[in-house]
Amino acid sequence: MNRRFKCEICLEDHKIPEKGLIISELACHLIASKPKPIWRGKKYEKLKTNLDKLDSLKRRLKFDLESGNYNVKIYCNEQKRRVQLAFEKMMQVLNDLNEAFIKQIDDYEMDCIKQSKIMNETAKANLENLINEANNFVSEQKEFLNKLEIDDDEIESFNIISEDLHLKLDQELKNCKSLSFGNKLLKYNPNSTETLIGSIDYERINPTVNIFKLN
Repeated sequence: MNRRFKCEICLEDHKIPEKGLIISELACHLIASKPKPIWRGKKYEKLKTNLDKLDSLKRRLKFDLESGNYNVKIYCNEQKRRVQLAFEKMMQVLNDLNEAFIKQIDDYEMDCIKQSKIMNETAKANLENLINEANNFVSEQKEFLNKLEIDDDEIESFNIISEDLHLKLDQELKNCKSLSFGNKLLKYNPNSTETLIGSIDYERINPTVNIFKLN
């Protein structure tokens, strides 16, 4: 037999004493006076629900009318905050890109300097000899041009030598520049769509091209 019951007042479960409970007239009155729900049909309940909804909407509408400007201000402040956060994130991305690009260029510069330092000593010696040869030839021919009488055949032979030296010096200049730059040129391309601000591109150096024109 279940010796526990739920109190209608405190809503707690209680153990029933062996001798039973003392009848309280106050408790009996409270229990008897507690309103009991009356079922009046679905349409009745639906109308009650609709009225409750109308009350709720009415209260919300009244609140919005009384605090409309405040709500607009709160809403706009929130949108400003979101825009600011997006801007700060974008700035962080741009700062990171800037640092990455600058580091990439610095690394390239260091590599080029190392490349110049380890340039073949024989190549340096050959280049210096060629420069000395050109210096001597230019000095000699300037004196030759000061002569009163000049032989056309000599002039033609010197022209051939000067053009040959010019080709050699020009090619050595290209080779030297190519070696110094590690056979590739680094360029910033602002029109690239790889990132927000462009990209760092590399271009192989063609030894037949005058690199000075690429800068």
